[in-house]
Amino acid sequence: MLVPFAPEQGLPEFFLLLLLLIVSGYIFGHIIHTLSVILLKYFDGKSHRDHFVDLLSDNGQIPENVRTSFMMACRERFDTSRAPHPIHRSQTLITNPEDCGEYYTLVRTYIDIDGRGRSRTYQALYAFSRSVFMGSMIVVAVYGLYILLLVFEDTPKIDVSLETVLWYTPYIQTVDISVPYLALIVFGLGVLLGRIFLDTMRMYRGLFAAYMISDFLMIAEHKRETD
Repeated sequence: MLVPFAPEQGLPEFFLLLLLLIVSGYIFGHIIHTLSVILLKYFDGKSHRDHFVDLLSDNGQIPENVRTSFMMACRERFDTSRAPHPIHRSQTLITNPEDCGEYYTLVRTYIDIDGRGRSRTYQALYAFSRSVFMGSMIVVAVYGLYILLLVFEDTPKIDVSLETVLWYTPYIQTVDISVPYLALIVFGLGVLLGRIFLDTMRMYRGLFAAYMISDFLMIAEHKRETD
């Protein structure tokens, strides 16, 4: 989506451009992943770890017998009765949200080491939706600044032009498209992508936490039967 901002005279051949897109996409993908974790935690206030804690709390959306089975399976699998730690408290106290959060790393590591579990799929889908959402917002911001510069350029009282801000001629500047149409396309797609991937991100975040609990119960039960 940002290729139109490449220099007009500097666009390489197709295969070289494709290689550059793959390499730069991989690098910027990691950057966007890190930014999305930080920013969405700040604005949304909920991570998949927080959702995991909410599910295990007294007001969670999972049945009481499932929560109790999960706690007991954690105590048995991690031998929690022998160490002085919040997650090793008695069954009457262990359902506190601050205690449940201590299980997140243990359970996730246990599932990942086993190499099975449907929650791994939902974790990947959650991370993908989150990164696409954040990437879409970044693209909208870049195009929004470009459209703003075009508006300023056509405003006589504002002495700002593309030449004074950019040190090169972007390819998009050579395309004959009016500012209103460009703004409509950019912000329309931005709202559409933002709404879709924000909803899917929240959906897969909840599914990831729920399936992580059920995955752990199934794997722990299977190991108990085979031990």
